[in-house]
Amino acid sequence: MWVREWREYHTTTAQKVMEQAFRWGIKVRLSIDGEICDFIPEQLRGHPWRVAGGLMPAGTGQCEEAELAPGDWKEMKLLLPQELRNSSSA
Repeated sequence: MWVREWREYHTTTAQKVMEQAFRWGIKVRLSIDGEICDFIPEQLRGHPWRVAGGLMPAGTGQCEEAELAPGDWKEMKLLLPQELRNSSSA
């Protein structure tokens, strides 16, 4: 579900998406201020929760350390590496 749907999620669901990406070691695609970014979560912490990791704005080829709160992005989805995708959906 989180790999197919590009959408806004409730804060608790967004946390689960980030936790899953962290466990699997994969990127999350985010919409931040109207721009598409990829994010690699490295640590989730606090209450209210925040996530630290590598933020890669589209088209820059750069990765910068960032700490984000759920309100910092709108839409999100998990990005599965090609080898993990279902070959029948290609």
